[in-house]
Amino acid sequence: LAPEARFPAGLIDAAFAVDWVAHEAPGLGIDASRLAVGGESAGALLAALIACGHQRASARLKAQLLLCPVIDLAGNAPSREEFGKGYLIDRDTVERDIEDCLAAGQSAPELPSPLCLAAIGQPPPAIVDIAECDPFRDEAEAYVARLREVGVAVERTLHAGMPHAFHGLSALLPQADPALHAAGRKLAELLSAP
Repeated sequence: LAPEARFPAGLIDAAFAVDWVAHEAPGLGIDASRLAVGGESAGALLAALIACGHQRASARLKAQLLLCPVIDLAGNAPSREEFGKGYLIDRDTVERDIEDCLAAGQSAPELPSPLCLAAIGQPPPAIVDIAECDPFRDEAEAYVARLREVGVAVERTLHAGMPHAFHGLSALLPQADPALHAAGRKLAELLSAP
């Protein structure tokens, strides 16, 4: 995790983990033909980059599950401004978190984004949960659009009135657990499809 391990350490680790699980699948009792990547917030960025083949993982993936994804660390879409204050995560926190991800001398536009990759390979079908009141909402919507443009099946859900990373706030938001369970059911359906 940043700031102890700055970019691209997390992305390299994510690709290694996917390949390790695929290689060790028989011993773990896992069906290597039914692997998915997933993440929430910046973890969803790592999952999306792996799914798009940016950091080459040799395993074939069957799905990607992205919860309130941060898709472009250098993004400046209108939702960044609209929900940059008063919605649990503010603009200053976002900027500090992004700075923590950067290596010395690096700037956010140098970091990869699935929106900026010249080619996104053949990503697996996606489940994308988007919070309406999330500074990163617009870039999540742009990723959904990009996936659909290249023919990837996407199950997109927009959660009305929800802030960034609301899935983990079940003690405060009664919508959190049902949303997380629904995403899990959709993932199970994708993984069990022939």
